[in-house]
Amino acid sequence: MREIEFDLEFDPQFTAAGKVLPVNETVTLDGQEISVTNIEVYPTHLRVEITESEDNTAWLKSLDFYIETEQGTKFVPVSSGVTATGSADSPSMVSYRADSTYFYEAEQLKLVITGAKWLEKDMESTYLNLVTREHSELPDGVSFYSVQKQGDNWSITVRSTPGENDEMPIPFSDIYLDSAGNRYSTEKLRLAIGKMNKDGSISYYNTFLTLNNYPYDEVWLTPQHSHIWTAEQPIEITVQ
Repeated sequence: MREIEFDLEFDPQFTAAGKVLPVNETVTLDGQEISVTNIEVYPTHLRVEITESEDNTAWLKSLDFYIETEQGTKFVPVSSGVTATGSADSPSMVSYRADSTYFYEAEQLKLVITGAKWLEKDMESTYLNLVTREHSELPDGVSFYSVQKQGDNWSITVRSTPGENDEMPIPFSDIYLDSAGNRYSTEKLRLAIGKMNKDGSISYYNTFLTLNNYPYDEVWLTPQHSHIWTAEQPIEITVQ
């Protein structure tokens, strides 16, 4: 194997630490209170940091927003890589990534919030009887289409309505539990278009989950969110 040695030089302009813009603004979204503590601007990305009120009845799972400069230039959330990170203390997602304004000489930034996904605190798991298909409350727009036993495995098909712009929703995570609270992870979680309308829009999506070597008739799935909220009017927060 041939080895090649070469030197790498890093431009300090691109490796410099980002700048922190204090915000400390509290807003109410869908009856839930969140505080935007600061916005961090790095050469590669921008972060929106959030805390939640302990009195909230739901966890924040996703935030729909964009950043706008005084010239009207918009910077949207990143679409690949790490889009958001959570808290070790809750299922919430509290740090969001967006395209960076680092190389734009903006005198003022504005955070514009247009919607959110929530997980009600009493819906952290969804009960399903695999034999009778009896179940507890489901996320909005979600239904169990079929449950089949195949050898020692269970195959579950879930139908869900599309999100905004035909977004493909993922109603449940790959984690599920038994009655004793033991955690399992499915090796097969697949999504597909269930039905496409003549105009090209999506009627519903199918999610396929397989519970491998699962010996019980009852399971508790873990919803990604309970409902989606869209602001009647965008909520604007001036950052600087």
